Amino acid sequence: QGYYMEAFKFYFSKGNHRLSLVSQREPMVIKHIRLYRENEIPTYSEVLAKYRENGYKNATVDQPIEIQAEDASAKSSPMLYPVTDRSSPAVKPSSPSKIRINTIGGNNWRESGDWIEWEIDVPETGLYHIGFNLKQNFVRGSYVARKLMIDGVVPFREMSEIQFYFSSDWRQEILGGEEPYLFYLSEGK
Repeated sequence: QGYYMEAFKFYFSKGNHRLSLVSQREPMVIKHIRLYRENEIPTYSEVLAKYRENGYKNATVDQPIEIQAEDASAKSSPMLYPVTDRSSPAVKPSSPSKIRINTIGGNNWRESGDWIEWEIDVPETGLYHIGFNLKQNFVRGSYVARKLMIDGVVPFREMSEIQFYFSSDWRQEILGGEEPYLFYLSEGK
């Protein structure tokens, strides 16, 4: 159900083994079973060292690349539809009198395993920061967790479980906080 961030690991000794799946509830279909070694996701410090080793530089883009969250390119569920929020002018587009579709997620994004995807057109190859305009006002005294993937891959271990803490206000949050993480993006989509 998506409550565990990492793949389950099973120990097998050399030789033949018998795998059994026992039905607990609900029907399902299995196409194949595959045993493989899960690749370890590197830490940010390991990825940063590779950036330096490869000579990657910060992008020199003048203006931030802003993606409106409600303009998702794909979603795992029809329940993840764009909604309106008029609680703050920090949400774009904003209007004190008109209803504007300007956010996505919220209470609708509470099922483990649900995902939202955005397509970003990067103007130049380089290192970028990633930030969000967000409000997490659902889990008081704790956090909600999300996983960031770029082109289907978690870029480094710290992005396997990004923690967004409670606040009743909208806020700008850059991944990595005081020392923002750098993400290598090549030019294009």
